[in-house]
Amino acid sequence: MNDCMCPYYSLNKRTLNVLTTMRCNAQCRFCFERDTARPCEASTNDLIAAINAVGAEEIGLVGGDPLVHPEINRLILESNAKDIYLTTNGIALVEDIGILEPASIRKLMGLNISIHAPSIAGLQKVFGREIPADYFIGVGAWCHYAKRLNPAVDLRIHCNLQRGVVDSMSNAQEMIRLAESLGVDTVRFVELQSLAGKDIEMFVDAKKDVFKNFESYSEALLNPNRDGCIRYLPRLSERVRTEIKTICPLTTVVKDFTVEELEEGLATLELLHQREVEGNSPLRVLYPDLRVSTRYDDSLTNEQRSYEEMRELMLERIAYKQSPEYEIRKKDAEIA
Repeated sequence: MNDCMCPYYSLNKRTLNVLTTMRCNAQCRFCFERDTARPCEASTNDLIAAINAVGAEEIGLVGGDPLVHPEINRLILESNAKDIYLTTNGIALVEDIGILEPASIRKLMGLNISIHAPSIAGLQKVFGREIPADYFIGVGAWCHYAKRLNPAVDLRIHCNLQRGVVDSMSNAQEMIRLAESLGVDTVRFVELQSLAGKDIEMFVDAKKDVFKNFESYSEALLNPNRDGCIRYLPRLSERVRTEIKTICPLTTVVKDFTVEELEEGLATLELLHQREVEGNSPLRVLYPDLRVSTRYDDSLTNEQRSYEEMRELMLERIAYKQSPEYEIRKKDAEIA
C-alpha cells in the first residue's frame, strides 16, 4: 500500500484519497495533515501507478494543496478513475486561472474550494497569510471559466465551522450569499474533524450552535447521503445546495452527541461490519490480500478497537446518555 494512498469507507463506492503533496500555500491551524508523520512526497510516476493499480471508482486529490504539485495536470489526465475530485484553498486558482488545463477541468467530476470565512480579513486569519484582495473575484471568475469548459463539474465550497469565524446562523447565511455570488453548486458546512488540546476551543456544533433554530435540520438527518455523515439542508437557498458534514460518533468524543446521533453511529458500524463479513468492504475490494480485520479508531483511548469492542463501547455510551447519572450531571453543569 502506497503511503500516499488512503482508502476509506464510502457506503456505495470504492473510494481512495490521494495525498498528492504535503506542501501547501496556507497554514490553517486546524489542518490535521500539517503535523502528520506520513511520508507522501512520492514521484508522479509512482502516484499514477498506485492510483491505477488500485482501480478505485472515485479518487479525491488532497494535500497539502494539490495545485502546488508541479504535475497536477498529469495526475488528473493519466488517472483511470471514473470520478475525480480535487480539494484546494483556491489561492492558486486566483494567482493563475490557467493552472488547471482545459482537459483536466473537463475530466474532473468535482472541485472543492476551502473557503472558511465570508470576508478577506477572516480568511487571512484562517489561512495564516495574506491573500490577494481580489480573491473572491478571482475564485468567481475561475468558477465561471470552469463551468464553460465542463458544465457538469460540481463546484463546492467547503466551510469549516470555527469559533469566532463562522459559528452562527447569520455567519452561515453570509457564506451562502457568497456561494451564490461565486456561481458554485454547493456550500458544505463542516464540523472540525480532528482537534486536540487547545484547539478544542475552536469546535462548533452544527446543530446546537449554528442551525439550532432551523426547522429542517432534523428533517435532513433522515436523509444522509452515501458518506453517512453528510446532511442536506433544504430551503436555505434556491440557487445553491446546502449541506452539513458532521463528525462521526465512531471517531471522536469532542462533541456531546445525542442518543439519536450515537444510535446512528452504531447503525453505521453495523453496516460497515456487514460489508466486511460479506467481503465487499472498500478496503477488501481495493486490497484483496488484506489479512487483518478492520479496526476502528477510538479517540477516548487513542487506540484501535475491533468491531466487537467498538460495538460494546457505543452501547455503553448510549446507556450512559439514557441513565439518571447523566441527567444529574447535566443539570449540575447547567446550574454551574
